[in-house]
Amino acid sequence: MSEYIEEYELLLENVPHSVTVELLLERALLESLGGQLELAKRTDADVTVRRTDRLKMTFAVLDGTETYIDIPYPSAEDRRFGFIEVRNPTVAAELDDVFDELWTDATPVE
Repeated sequence: MSEYIEEYELLLENVPHSVTVELLLERALLESLGGQLELAKRTDADVTVRRTDRLKMTFAVLDGTETYIDIPYPSAEDRRFGFIEVRNPTVAAELDDVFDELWTDATPVE
């Protein structure tokens, strides 16, 4: 999970203050972040974190137009093999709807 932790840190250290970020994390990743959750509180951007047990893979939707879908490593759940970048508004809208459903049912992290 170290690569996810590094990405989390880079995102929050470099996100512009005018950006809104909604991070939906599954329990194991959230627990591995530990004290680094404080980065979300210290950034000038509008960052909200929620936890869910329903997330089976990692994906990102940017501005409703681009989608990044992680490909897990075949023999290790906590490693990423790579990701697919999809620049299709229809796919982005579908995954945005999935995110919204998961987000609604997720638990806020303080």
